[in-house]
Amino acid sequence: KKEKLKNFILKSKVFENYFFMTLLQGFSSLIGIIIYPYLIRKLGGESYGLYIFSYSNISFFIAFISFGFTFPALKKISLHMNDRDIKENVLSSVFTAKFYLFIFSAILLGILIMTIPFLRNNYLVYLVIFSLAISEILFPIWYFQGIQKMKLVTYIQLSTKLLTIPFIFVFIKSPDDLLVYAIIISAFTILGAIISIIYIRVSEKIHLHFVPFGSLKILFEDSLPFFWTSTMSTIKKETVTLIIGSFFGMKDVALYDLANKIIMIPRLITMNINDA
Repeated sequence: KKEKLKNFILKSKVFENYFFMTLLQGFSSLIGIIIYPYLIRKLGGESYGLYIFSYSNISFFIAFISFGFTFPALKKISLHMNDRDIKENVLSSVFTAKFYLFIFSAILLGILIMTIPFLRNNYLVYLVIFSLAISEILFPIWYFQGIQKMKLVTYIQLSTKLLTIPFIFVFIKSPDDLLVYAIIISAFTILGAIISIIYIRVSEKIHLHFVPFGSLKILFEDSLPFFWTSTMSTIKKETVTLIIGSFFGMKDVALYDLANKIIMIPRLITMNINDA
């Protein structure tokens, strides 16, 4: 009876995680589709396409900053859900490692902006979108997966995404508002990350701290295989956008983004099974 009860609880948790991950991504795609006509009408295909194109560029930096830390860190958290010291050490190690990679990425982006005319002409948009990397550092979704609290992640991210809608309708009125749109998206994404850190500090009683660089060697070694896998996945996903933007135009990038959002919804049914 105990074994059956244990299996039932495990299956219930897996289903709950799957449900909330799928719900979050489904609503995110749906929100994107709903506001798409407004954005195209106000920003125009060129400006909105530029945002998507710039976001694709920055995705490579974000993939580098994440570095595949998710999988080894998630394993440790899931095996030691009730050990606060281990959880604090894992969170702090990942936070420190991502911070170092963020600094390196920021320097590299600065060099690219100074040397590539297209980036230099749109440097403010690139810098604002790059600030999304702060969320990558501060919002440890993998941690909430490890402690089986994906419901909380869904509430935080869904709430902040919904909050962007009235701001978009109020402040986005013309193609000149592209930077404002980028700021709205980045600001509320970072807000969600800050809320998650506050929750970890207050409810989990975990204090994040910087870890000596030498202590991160094992984390980098364990994460390296996953880094190559995630990097290949990012290249596969974002290369099409880069090719369309480079050889066809930003309006075509905007159309491609809409197509992506539409086909993503039915794919969500199977995408999150392994993660759950």
